Amino acid sequence: MAFIPVDTSLDLTTAEGRRSQLRALLGSRAEKGMLPKGDIEVLEPEFIEYTDNEELIVEIPIKEWQLNGVDNVQGGILGYMIDCVFGSMSFVISGCSPVGTVDMTSNYLRPITADEQKVTIHAKIITNSKRVMHASAQLYNSKGKLAVTASTNIMKLESKK
Repeated sequence: MAFIPVDTSLDLTTAEGRRSQLRALLGSRAEKGMLPKGDIEVLEPEFIEYTDNEELIVEIPIKEWQLNGVDNVQGGILGYMIDCVFGSMSFVISGCSPVGTVDMTSNYLRPITADEQKVTIHAKIITNSKRVMHASAQLYNSKGKLAVTASTNIMKLESKK
């Protein structure tokens, strides 16, 4: 089973508590020589900020394995990046309880090319009910131009503890 770094001393009902937990979660890496432990770890994200208005900002480097035959990042990889950010954010906002993506809609506005160094994702939970969260995200290229928008519905799952 994968290790998910959860700090139970943090108050996840506050922006500061969520910021600290997201920084730890997104910064965790497998030990040298070991395979990555989780889906988002493969992307090597860098936590940038969890703002006071509860927007998560993450940078993800562009790697050769993400490119398609015409040297653009494959659209499914861009969706994967956004879904991983949605998942991390909703996991923390749910109090580090299991969550699952119900659906996700993506709009591809411009390609991310092989010469890009990174993408930046801004994600935010729009509504948070007892069982479902709705979130939106924008993915920007390294020049700060909007490349992908997405929205999702995320189900809060029952813990198996």
